Amino acid sequence: MVARQLLNRLQAKPADDRAVDADNGSLTRREHEILVMITKGFSYAETSQICGIAAATVHSHLKSIYRKLEVHSKTEAVYEARRRSLI
Repeated sequence: MVARQLLNRLQAKPADDRAVDADNGSLTRREHEILVMITKGFSYAETSQICGIAAATVHSHLKSIYRKLEVHSKTEAVYEARRRSLI
């Protein structure tokens, strides 16, 4: 499974050639906001306070971000978002 994902990434078109829609990795305004805050080093609790949402909601948004960016950690999400020029 890991090898398949790696091959898919290597064979994928560059970010500039990808369609921009919800099924292909575009982030909502809130997801983008949360990703930027996580990139800056804010914790889930700090992010939730600043955004005025529950920490569980931050976690839920991050799960959605991971799915859209096809990653499994905050570090990978930040790397992939930068690679795609999303942040």
